[in-house]
Amino acid sequence: MKGVGTWESAMEVAEEQQQQQKKRGGGFQSFGLEKPLLDGILRLGYNVPTPIQRRAIPPMMQGNDIVAMARTGSGKTAAFLIPMLHLLKAHSKIVGVRGLILSPTRELSMQILRFGIQISKFLDLRFVALVGGNSLEQQFEMLASNPDIVVATPGRILHIMEEASLQLSMVKSIVLDEADRLFELGLQPQIVAIMQKIPESCQRSLFSATMPSVLAEFTNAGLHNPVVLRLDAEMKLSDKLKQSAFFVRNDEKIAALIVLLKKVIGIEASDKKSESAEKQALVFVESKFHVDYLEAIMEAYHISCSAVHGQMDQEGRRNAVRAFAKRETSVMIVTDVAARGLDLPLLDNVVNFSFAPTPKLFVHRVGRVARAGRSGAAYSILTFEDFPHYVDLMAFLNRPLQCRKEPGDLLFTADDGCYGRMPEDALQLELDFIRRLVQNDVELKGMTKVVENAHKKFARTKKKATHDGIQTARQSEYQFDSTPLHPIFVERLEKKEIAADEARVGLKRFKAKESLLEIVHGEKMMEIKKPVTVQSLWREQRQRGEDKEGSEKVDTGSDKKQGKHESENCVSMVARKNGAVKGSSTMGRKLSLAESLLLKAQERKKREREAVNGEENDDVDGITVFPARAAYHSNSSAGAIGGMECNSDKYRDREFFMEDVKRNTIEDVHYSVKDATFDIGADTAQEAQQRRQVYAWSKKKNRYVRMNVNDAKALLRGVKNEAGKAVNFKTKLKTYSKWTKKSNLRIQDAGEEEDLGPLRQARDAQRQNERGVGDEDDGFDETEEVDISNPNQGKKLRIGRKLRRLPKDGHVRTFEEMALMKRKAAKEKARLERKKQKGKRKR
Repeated sequence: MKGVGTWESAMEVAEEQQQQQKKRGGGFQSFGLEKPLLDGILRLGYNVPTPIQRRAIPPMMQGNDIVAMARTGSGKTAAFLIPMLHLLKAHSKIVGVRGLILSPTRELSMQILRFGIQISKFLDLRFVALVGGNSLEQQFEMLASNPDIVVATPGRILHIMEEASLQLSMVKSIVLDEADRLFELGLQPQIVAIMQKIPESCQRSLFSATMPSVLAEFTNAGLHNPVVLRLDAEMKLSDKLKQSAFFVRNDEKIAALIVLLKKVIGIEASDKKSESAEKQALVFVESKFHVDYLEAIMEAYHISCSAVHGQMDQEGRRNAVRAFAKRETSVMIVTDVAARGLDLPLLDNVVNFSFAPTPKLFVHRVGRVARAGRSGAAYSILTFEDFPHYVDLMAFLNRPLQCRKEPGDLLFTADDGCYGRMPEDALQLELDFIRRLVQNDVELKGMTKVVENAHKKFARTKKKATHDGIQTARQSEYQFDSTPLHPIFVERLEKKEIAADEARVGLKRFKAKESLLEIVHGEKMMEIKKPVTVQSLWREQRQRGEDKEGSEKVDTGSDKKQGKHESENCVSMVARKNGAVKGSSTMGRKLSLAESLLLKAQERKKREREAVNGEENDDVDGITVFPARAAYHSNSSAGAIGGMECNSDKYRDREFFMEDVKRNTIEDVHYSVKDATFDIGADTAQEAQQRRQVYAWSKKKNRYVRMNVNDAKALLRGVKNEAGKAVNFKTKLKTYSKWTKKSNLRIQDAGEEEDLGPLRQARDAQRQNERGVGDEDDGFDETEEVDISNPNQGKKLRIGRKLRRLPKDGHVRTFEEMALMKRKAAKEKARLERKKQKGKRKR
């Protein structure tokens, strides 16, 4: 018999708990979500949360403010939507927006809206998207239906707040998606204005693919003790992403793009638009002029292409993205406006035609691929001016500069982490075709000049590479002439083809050391010698020392003898180089500045060498003692003092050593928002002008402060909405009042109880707009069924085709309004008649 406290009952309880844990499996079931929300998540096929979801959802469900950073494609959208849906649960009869999501672009807002509707299928919640490019009247109708969650861009929602006095006093949760870009695009005044309308108890969350460790830039957002989540801080890119770079000349970039699309990615030209593209690539360029130019080039090559840039209207962008997502086109050329937010799950290739000036932007660009466990590839086309940025990128990713397989490298792969040049014959073939194409097309010839000017403007305004990156790129081993063929082509080509390519490149590299006249006469016409300096002598001496080390080993005794006479030899060498000494010693004359500096340097090195030799055996508790100067020189690239190799482990203990430079300094520099003014490349010069940093007078600080030009204008003239008009909450514009008269609807104030009559009317109007039926119909359809009870349709029945004779404001009026207008017109007519009769009597 099984009792309550028996051993059998305890075993049954333990088995039930184990089965429940197995069912949960660490998935979304363990978060304690509402059952309708959990059903919607599982219906979409999401069983296991991603790392950012696992860490962000629990604190958000507890009501904490969140600052989260995670890699692109890691599930940030679901990470902030799931807690918001769990908080709101169901539709409220009390009027007011309860959830607000701000995003920087229209495409990202629509993407969040679609995902939110899918995941809340079993919840009674209403979503609305307020983005630029759509009709204000339609958005007024959607707001009149009392939505629970609003997804908006800051400019449009601020415009509606001004027009319709939209209140945000009922907001319980606000999310800034792609928070760093919201601030980079100069939207800080709009965000501050929106935050001032939100209650203090509202939960605030900042999400982005990158986020600086110092949160001083976001203090205006008003976060209260936020929980900072910084994931993927060490691994910036997905481990399934392979990236390669191709080093080309400036005039070969377009030809290199064609070779890359055809021979590396495998995109084939096709005249039939109905065929589905097997291989696809997303190409990033620097301006909208490059987009139009490359689109024309792709059409000449019969490669199906879509184009997206910031100056396109929303409908054109939507059609281009839809065609590429349905695989109707093989290539989509975009500017950095599409670098974040676009969800293309089946994309496998990204091409950086214009290399990203910052590692942060590169991470966002290549984040379009290798999502959700899929593999992907990122290809970059480099020129000489781009190579310093590539050096910074590899240092940021903690990867070496590699152009060939090193001996003993078992993890080497040709298509990951390497740079190199392209085959010369393939480039020359495409280059000749493009030149003939441009010469024969007048429009392309004009666009070429425009593209060159746009590139000059971009080169002047983009962020410069770091000093270390520039110095490394200047080394001879990283010059274009020293770059070998890329390992991808080495594996695909035969040995004869590789040898022929080397011969072609050798012809281009060849430079005659003598002119024709010098060859004929057998003597040099003129010889220019470099001036002899201390640095040049050190360089020559180092080269001779490397040659000696390669030929023979030098013992310590010979080093000491060499060190004794080193200064005298170097000084005499300086004198001989300068022509001051001819077979005599330097003791009988005054030394030059270079000779004296070199002599002092040699004496100092001699003293340091003696100090090292005298103290190298003085060990205290197993710690080797070195002079400070010797320790400093041991960190240098040469890594030797007096010919002796200095290992850093000899004087530092890895467990207790404290470095003087923060390890993540490079990461924080590239992740800072303040220094990333040009992180997102502008499509036009006008956009670049809006991102300038200027000095403006701050009344609060009583001094000049450096700020964005948009922020400075906001201080002087106030914030402007998307229509270009200054925002003033004391006055209202006429768009909302016209809409209320036209539709007999209004947006209810926050806190009111929901009115079902106007709400039903607003839903009908919203469905009508979704079907594409508007109020601008010119004619009258005689076959249409007319409902006499509807005053608007009764009016159409009465006046028939005379609908065009309505007033210019286009308002469709009811019978009562028409009768009132007639009575007023009759009164006015009678008044004029009486006035006329009085005038006749006076005469």
